[in-house]
Amino acid sequence: VFSQTGTLRGRVTDDATGEPLVGVNIILKGTPRGAATDMEGYYTIKKIEVGAYTLNFTMIGYEKKGVTDVFVRNQKTTFTNVALHSAVLESGEEIIVTARSYFTKDAETPVSTRMLNYEEIRRSPGAREDISRMIQNLPGVTPSSDDRNDLVVRGGSPSEVLFLVDNIEIPNPNHFGTQGATGGPISMLNTEFIRDVNFIAGAFPAKYGNKTSAVLDITYRKPNPEDVHRKVDLNIAGFGGNFEGVFAGDKGTWMFAGHRSFLDFMEELIDIGGVPIYSNLQGKMTYQFSKSTRLSLLGIGGDDRITIDWTPDVDDYAEGEMDTSHVEHIINKTRQGTVGLNLSHIWTEKLFSNFTLSHSYNRYYIDYNIRLQETTRPAGKDELVFETIAGGHNDAYDNTSTENITNIKTDWTWLASNNSTVTWGIDLRLPQFHHETTWFPFYDVNIVGGVSEPAIVSVEQGMSPQTGVYAEITQKFTHRLTLNAGLRFDHYKLLQTRDWSPRLSLSYIVNERLTLAAAAGRYFQAPSFIFITGDASNKANLKSLGSDHFIVGFDYLLADATLLSVECYRKNYFDYPVSGDPQFAYFSTANSGADYGSTGGGELISAGSGRGHGFEFLLQKKLVSGLYGLASYSYSKIEHKALDGLYRSGAFDNRHVGNIVLGYRLNKHWEFSMKWRYSGGRPYTPIDVQSSQAANFVQIDTGKINGKRFAPYNCFDFRYDYRTYFGRYTLVSYFSIENVFNRENQGAVFWNRKTGGEEFSQQTGFFPVGGFSLEF
Repeated sequence: VFSQTGTLRGRVTDDATGEPLVGVNIILKGTPRGAATDMEGYYTIKKIEVGAYTLNFTMIGYEKKGVTDVFVRNQKTTFTNVALHSAVLESGEEIIVTARSYFTKDAETPVSTRMLNYEEIRRSPGAREDISRMIQNLPGVTPSSDDRNDLVVRGGSPSEVLFLVDNIEIPNPNHFGTQGATGGPISMLNTEFIRDVNFIAGAFPAKYGNKTSAVLDITYRKPNPEDVHRKVDLNIAGFGGNFEGVFAGDKGTWMFAGHRSFLDFMEELIDIGGVPIYSNLQGKMTYQFSKSTRLSLLGIGGDDRITIDWTPDVDDYAEGEMDTSHVEHIINKTRQGTVGLNLSHIWTEKLFSNFTLSHSYNRYYIDYNIRLQETTRPAGKDELVFETIAGGHNDAYDNTSTENITNIKTDWTWLASNNSTVTWGIDLRLPQFHHETTWFPFYDVNIVGGVSEPAIVSVEQGMSPQTGVYAEITQKFTHRLTLNAGLRFDHYKLLQTRDWSPRLSLSYIVNERLTLAAAAGRYFQAPSFIFITGDASNKANLKSLGSDHFIVGFDYLLADATLLSVECYRKNYFDYPVSGDPQFAYFSTANSGADYGSTGGGELISAGSGRGHGFEFLLQKKLVSGLYGLASYSYSKIEHKALDGLYRSGAFDNRHVGNIVLGYRLNKHWEFSMKWRYSGGRPYTPIDVQSSQAANFVQIDTGKINGKRFAPYNCFDFRYDYRTYFGRYTLVSYFSIENVFNRENQGAVFWNRKTGGEEFSQQTGFFPVGGFSLEF
């Protein structure tokens, strides 16, 4: 029997300069194997038995770093690049090197920052290999519903999160993404391309602009420069493949992936009212012009469509009963794409820059109709029969919108000394959009009992620059104390806004295990385009919404790969867009963004405010051997105030959210994991049943806006993964069950016209998910 072995290879560089490091020691944890980097910073370890490993990187004058989940494949080369942080002061004195080699943080983000790798996302139970769904397990993040991956961070709307891939902004990285927000049901980002994910839940540094809650900064890995790699995958949702290789000798690399759903092929078997059809393509290329100049190209795009018919529930009809029903017929199509490049250059050993150019395109199409149909439940049958009524078709809402954004930015870093790093940059955002929406109400009344008026929006907005300038300094005063101070200025020509944003953070190393940190900052965000065009008066009445962040906390290393983090925060909002219509004086857009379609519409003014505070706990163990997982708990209280001047619970004010994720890697073949999530009930506005029956249309109880709460949410998920190796092939199969105990978790409240009562929809029940991938 021949042993199955592969090769590990990679390059180690200085995190600040990008220069190769010579003489770095690399140890394959749990084995006697290792290597050292050569004059170009490369290392090679050959003839390693296939399986998963942890690599430890050490060098005098640099912080130790550990890399988990490194997979060796038979007869293949696995490429793992690493950047190390310097640990020497200007005086030559070595800094106290903390033992947190598996939990490194940048000096500019000492609070509310979590790092994840590809494998942690892929294997997460219940996440469906979706980055955002994995992030929902972290403290400070509140899931909106089972069918969406919105990131609601410390009570902020999903529109307040910045998504970056390789320093390129992605307006919404999801299939069927919500217009004006960042969430959706299905991520279109390919987890196979991910090197690491840096999630910042608050008080992020000055280089990040135009968002008020959080940043999800994703780095795609460099394609393997020494081995052609291919992968095909098939699961319950679709199929696809990844391919990568080299060109121009060893100077250029490329990787490409495409995926498509296939549920439409089984539409007759899964009658759920509508089947989503979606596909995506993405790729990355790199080219090394010289040791000091490197170019990378990125492309991500998706196309989606679904047709939905919301029909009455058969259980609402007695046998032989006939009635006229209102059937909602919806066509939803979205198309999105982003292309961009990064050109990085090392000018001297202390000065380097990165130039970024990108363009994003988003198209939204919604055709919403209400049809009158004669509905009958035949005697002895458990089904409904529909007959269309002549002239009973009403085209209620249409939305055809396109949004284009061109981004140009340059970022510079100057290593002023071993103690000081100065960064600065300029970014120019050139948005243009065309919105065509029509609203012709089918009913005479609206949800608050007023007259339902038609609305037509037709706006074509040319380029109107958004300009940002920032500068920040990271200063190590002693071997224990580090400060980061930054200032940002943003100007939006369309709304004539000028905003200054100071930001500050401090970290103090008490000892090699305990670090204290604090941060504060002001953040501004331009209103979503759909807010600006919702009414002719909005452009004059809206300005940047703002928030102030205050955070304190500590990290304590309990063991080599186990970290305890505790944080408290305060968050204040001002100038939030709220309804300017007295009928809807209770409405703040801070409570929107987690629904399908778009977030905007109607008259808005910047007169809202909000406040939130909370406590967060995270216990995380990295997979070094055997057991891994995390336990998180968040307490928060989130309130928002609209035009009527009353503070109310925010729509995302769940108060208590807890997650436990545990996994165990039994051997190189088997891995088991589980997740349990508890969430306090979300606020909702109850239905005024008596008024709804009188109006024959849903009426909300305006005296109890967000005055009631859904029942608490409970869900348990389970997953297993199995890897098998044969020849140059690796087969990975997995099976997951979401909501193992089929718990009925409330999703939304609605008025049932047929029964005349208030009812609740249910979130995802017992849901099996499985698939496999073949790597070769």
